[in-house]
Amino acid sequence: MALCAHPGHSGERAGQKYSLVDCGIVFEHLVLAACALKLGTCWTGVFAEDRIKKDFGIPEPWRVVALSPLGYPDQDPSPRPRKNLREMVFAGCWGNEIDPLNEGDRE
Repeated sequence: MALCAHPGHSGERAGQKYSLVDCGIVFEHLVLAACALKLGTCWTGVFAEDRIKKDFGIPEPWRVVALSPLGYPDQDPSPRPRKNLREMVFAGCWGNEIDPLNEGDRE
């Protein structure tokens, strides 16, 4: 799969191109849908964009944001270790630890 974005379709705010944000949301939905169907995917961000655009006939000004294979995996690897939510979720301001599962810590 080739994930493509039109730079002018989503606009920009504070220097952030929302076409890339939109692509991230779309791709995550695709990954979750594929997983539900027992299909495997893998976000790939290193590729020769000019070659991909030529091979697939992708016109300007569209940009290739990511690629992914899609198919039935031949193995079922163990899940990778995940960060603790306390490393990523804060209360009120950056660095204020909370227990996201404890109702008393919510504001």
